[in-house]
This record gives sequence, structure tokens and C-alpha cells, in this order.
Amino acid sequence: MGRREDNKAEKRARIIAAAKDIIATQGIESCTMRYLAEVAELSPRTAYNLFESKTDILIAILLEGFEPLLQRDADEGDGLVVERMVEQLNRIPGDFGPQQEFYRGIHWAIMRSDDTQAKEQARQTVQLLVASRVAELHQCGELQTDCDTDGLTQHLSVLVPAILGMWADEQLSLEEALAHTRYAWVNSLVPCARGKALRYLRTVQAQGFPETPRRGRRVT
Repeated sequence: MGRREDNKAEKRARIIAAAKDIIATQGIESCTMRYLAEVAELSPRTAYNLFESKTDILIAILLEGFEPLLQRDADEGDGLVVERMVEQLNRIPGDFGPQQEFYRGIHWAIMRSDDTQAKEQARQTVQLLVASRVAELHQCGELQTDCDTDGLTQHLSVLVPAILGMWADEQLSLEEALAHTRYAWVNSLVPCARGKALRYLRTVQAQGFPETPRRGRRVT
């Protein structure tokens, strides 16, 4: 990465950090682009050059929070890729810790936003992350050779925001939303898997849907 890109990344990080601080202490409504630029000690023009809208920033925060869900760990061993992919879902609540409500509010604000362009870009980002995992599964021989990897990627990608949307609406706890995602991913992967990966997925599938804490529906 060159100096120019380093500088750009540093400014993006400052804006995201400022947005988190404003939202945590003053609420999402206070996080305007102009105020955000002031707190980050940047010009409003710079903020708009790096992020096209407030929703774009909220999405960056949310994706940062859920990054462990799809990214490859540096210390991953030589076990099944599919097992690591599925088990990563169990780590998210612990990674969030006391920030679960913070990220729920972020997700809810994104869902209510009319910035369709930013939301479409976020969808594409999630799909690219899932695609990298599906490609790895295929390359490691854990999927059938004739598997429709594009179709599988699209299906798995849709499940993530669809189920987490129910968490944002307080229909599900985060633990329950991730359990639903895990269960749906396993059921979707079984018809495409082979060998040890298929045996692992069938074992998880046989365990059924785990019991998880429920939350009341959001009152609007």
C-alpha cells in the first residue's frame, strides 16, 4: 500500500472512530456528516470524498463489527474449512460483548435508510466475502466438483442480512439470529458438500436447532 493509500485509510479510520464515539455518547441522529468531520478534525469535503453518505459510514461500522463472521483467521489450522466457517458464527456474540445493542442500533438505522446505493454496495461486499469462503471450500475439495458456487454464494449471502434484520428489529436475540444463520447455512451446504465436510455438516444438522435466548419484538 502506497503513502497515498495509507493516508486515505488513516482518514477513513478517524471518521469511523469519530462516528462510533458520537453514536455511543450522543446517538445516531447527532452523527451528521458535518459534525462527524469536525470531530474527526477533517474538512466536510474530505469526509464526503471518503464516504458518500452517513449510511455509508454506518455500513462500514457494521461490516467492521461482523468481519469475524466471514474473514479467515490468521491462525486457522488445517482442519475443515466448512467447520471453521460455521463455527465462526458462535464467536460473534462474545466478540461484540457489551456492544450488542450498539450494533443493533446501527443495523436498524441502515434498514430504515433510503440510501439504496449504499445498501446495494454493502450487499455486494457481503457477497464478495461469502464468495471467497465458498471458493475456498471448492478448492479444498469440500464441495462437489459440479457445485453451482455462484448460486450457493448468492443464497448464503442473502441469508445473512435477512436473518440479522430480525435481530435489528428485536424479533430475535443476536445469539438466536446467529443460530438461525448457522442452521440455514448448514442445511444449504449439505446438498453441495462431499467427504468429511458432508459428514461434519450432517452431524451438525442431526443436532437440530439449538435453544437460544429470545427477545421481544421492537415496539414502534
